[in-house]
Amino acid sequence: MEDSTKLREEAVANIAFRIHALIYLLVNIGLLVIDLMFDNSSSINWFYYAATVWGVGLLGHFLFITRTVGFFSIEKEVNRIKNQNKYRY
Repeated sequence: MEDSTKLREEAVANIAFRIHALIYLLVNIGLLVIDLMFDNSSSINWFYYAATVWGVGLLGHFLFITRTVGFFSIEKEVNRIKNQNKYRY
């Protein structure tokens, strides 16, 4: 039962990250359009600053859900290779 709860929490975290990434993409496309269409007074495009700062936050969210330690875990890599080879033979 504990494993299914952990898997569910991981699935929820992955879906939350995907939603965050989709909102990031949609909002930044909108900001780019606004920046290019309406801000003709300066040669500096402010869109890049917003996308970069929010992108750092999105990267932090990604690292949090992969738990960095787990991202470079030997055990997870061994399990991934076992599962990959299970269907090969």
